[in-house]
Amino acid sequence: MQIHVARNGQQVGQYSIEEVNRRLADGSLLPTDLAWFEGAANWAPLSTLPGVTIPGPPPVLVPPNPPSPPTFASSTIPAPPAPRIATASVATAPQSYKALVVTSWILLGLTFVVSLVPVLGCGTWVLVWPVALATLIMGILVLNRGGKSPGILLIVASVLIVPLVLVAPVVTTLVLGGVVSNEEHKQEAQIMNNLRAIAQAKERW
Repeated sequence: MQIHVARNGQQVGQYSIEEVNRRLADGSLLPTDLAWFEGAANWAPLSTLPGVTIPGPPPVLVPPNPPSPPTFASSTIPAPPAPRIATASVATAPQSYKALVVTSWILLGLTFVVSLVPVLGCGTWVLVWPVALATLIMGILVLNRGGKSPGILLIVASVLIVPLVLVAPVVTTLVLGGVVSNEEHKQEAQIMNNLRAIAQAKERW
């Protein structure tokens, strides 16, 4: 039986089964090459034809392990730490104390603003103590991290905030009470004037 072999759309040749097996063994033909023989319906790969022997892959040679190099005792002196680590820590220190400064002033500001609310500001008499203590601690931390002026200002503010918050609600409540009392007096005087006008009108009639 003669087998027609084609590759990439072009016919390679016509061979017998024995010659096809020999060419597959030497690599001149591939198992994926298309083949057709008389009586076959369509072209098919060589590997699917009866009587065709596909050679196995060549054995893989494993190289022997190279001998390990001799080990020597290390006598090298460890290198000093890289200077960039110290630079990074120095660069991040100002940012850390700036965050503490901003947080402290926000706490102080909110506490003082709430204390200015009449009546409601009396609640800051309890709130001011932990705020003052936290601000004092953050001021000391800022001083330790190199922020001399901001740290001193925070410590002074943590001391002054206590009397200010204790006095502010009392003052605002008294001012509000005086305003309300003044308005009440004005309303009473207006009512009295209205009553007098009504009485005079009755007398005339």
